[in-house]
Amino acid sequence: MSATHTTNGAELDRRDVLALTQYLTVLDDLPSVAGDDDRYVVVSQSGAAYLVDLGEGSCTCPDYRYRGGRCKHLRRVEFATGTRQIPAGVDAVDPDLGRHLHDGAPRRPEFPVGAVVRDRRRDDRGGRMRVLRTLDIRADEYEIEPGRTVAAYNPDGDPADRVVEVAFEGDLDRHVPGWREWERADLATELEAYREEWDVDVRTYAFPRGRLEAE
Repeated sequence: MSATHTTNGAELDRRDVLALTQYLTVLDDLPSVAGDDDRYVVVSQSGAAYLVDLGEGSCTCPDYRYRGGRCKHLRRVEFATGTRQIPAGVDAVDPDLGRHLHDGAPRRPEFPVGAVVRDRRRDDRGGRMRVLRTLDIRADEYEIEPGRTVAAYNPDGDPADRVVEVAFEGDLDRHVPGWREWERADLATELEAYREEWDVDVRTYAFPRGRLEAE
């Protein structure tokens, strides 16, 4: 029986976990695959390279040829290209997932407005944040200050990751009494109205999607 991991109701088998966490490089610009939307080269941690064909659902690795089923290389391409979404709550996802592809970035499920999230990298700072919005803007396009992007503050992350704007619960507690009574889905709208009515400045922060995890 294969090992399984369960996250937010979604069951991941061992090959899914390996596909998400191992250092596997997906390439779409090598001569053998360039110009073919279905074919990719996957380079494993050992340096071995395998040809994955998404259209056929096949791979040239021994695991696919001899054991049957969908190997980690095929699954890695699915996650890296966005054919499959990365389940929320999966820890230790390889930060280079999708980095070497020309088109797009791996898709992670969006956090709903009002969702409770934490910074994967830090356990201090009071931790809990609330999502205000997920933007259709890449981390290397969103400027926190002139000439300084979200990606620049997160050099180990994926520059193509979407940006999520959040507010710390501690700041909301200090400056916006009664905010916890609002409907979660209305948090961003209610907060903006409160700011305008009471001239209160609650600081918001911008993170790349991959740096946040749902609580």
